[in-house]
Amino acid sequence: MSRQIRILHVPEILKESGARYKTAVTTLIVVTSLFGIPLLPLIYPFTRWYQKKFYDSLEVILTRRDLVVRLGVWNRQEKSIPLEKITDVALLEGPIMRRYGVKGLRVETAGQVSGAMGLVNLVGVGDPDGFRDRILEQRDRISDGDSGAGTLPAAVDGGQEAAAGRAGGREGVGPAPSAIGGSGLGSGAAAADPEVLALLREIRDHLARLER
Repeated sequence: MSRQIRILHVPEILKESGARYKTAVTTLIVVTSLFGIPLLPLIYPFTRWYQKKFYDSLEVILTRRDLVVRLGVWNRQEKSIPLEKITDVALLEGPIMRRYGVKGLRVETAGQVSGAMGLVNLVGVGDPDGFRDRILEQRDRISDGDSGAGTLPAAVDGGQEAAAGRAGGREGVGPAPSAIGGSGLGSGAAAADPEVLALLREIRDHLARLER
């Protein structure tokens, strides 16, 4: 069964502007080469055709958890980048980009090799500033949800408290943390107080040592 994908945003691709920009850059590179100048009448129309096909096939999709990029003329590729792995989305705008009304987006991820150009480089995405903000905002939502903000870690609220409770059942050990203050370690306003949590953890660790 295929995985359900919730699409949040599909940006417009500036196909003509992007293709013209890439063709211009390739042409400039060829012109700077003495060996490439005689081939310019052949290289320019081929590059123009190739870049048009490339931008016709380019797809960029922001889903709830991933940034999906599909590209390629002869060999199609699909890159799915988890949003929580993205460290930054850089905006690039050189003089030639400004001439053709496009900007570059460089997606950088955690664990990326230092000095690399980025996992994904896109030129010609419509409203690049707004799309960058959408990516980073959704990344922050995912990060906040995964961090368990406002709740206690499961190891503290569940398993470790249960272990301390078993230790509290032994003779002469004393009450389990769930009996302290009439509430469990992970409940009530007291559990949200860092000082109270630190005290309860010390009691829990002490009971665990006594059990051993």
